Amino acid sequence: MIWVKRTGILLLTIMALFIALIAYVTIFVNPNDFKETLQNTAKQQTDIELRLDGNISWSFSPWLGIELENIGIAFSGEPEIIEFGKAEFGVAILPLLSKTIKVDRVKLIDLKTTLLIDEKGQANWERSTLEPITQSSSKLATQVSSTNTDISAPISEKHKALFYCLRFIYRN
Repeated sequence: MIWVKRTGILLLTIMALFIALIAYVTIFVNPNDFKETLQNTAKQQTDIELRLDGNISWSFSPWLGIELENIGIAFSGEPEIIEFGKAEFGVAILPLLSKTIKVDRVKLIDLKTTLLIDEKGQANWERSTLEPITQSSSKLATQVSSTNTDISAPISEKHKALFYCLRFIYRN
């Protein structure tokens, strides 16, 4: 019976250390300190300009993750194509132990997408095209031009992307 007591103490100690680690990270690591790093990484690796005007904060409910407010995304030198009022990213806990960040849940609130096609047939969501937009793709974009809805899109059984209050603006 002593092994049951020792196993219980070991499990409680591991849980206490895990809770202490989370408390340490949330108290002493300010996610707003990473804004410039996130923007520079997005610019260098994808040539995308990332606007992070709002606050970045930790999230514990209903999952462990971060919340970002007032975000904009644009291709370099272009107007913003996507804006978010709020984005929440939930991370899987077990991969954190192996120093890997794995996002298993994404929630986007007040998403606004602006899709434009100029007089040359160049779409603002395409970096470079070899030929102008075809009639069929233009027809598809027209069908979603005034959507304002909520969508839940399961990525897999364990992963999920949630979208609330979507607005698509399409101009041809």
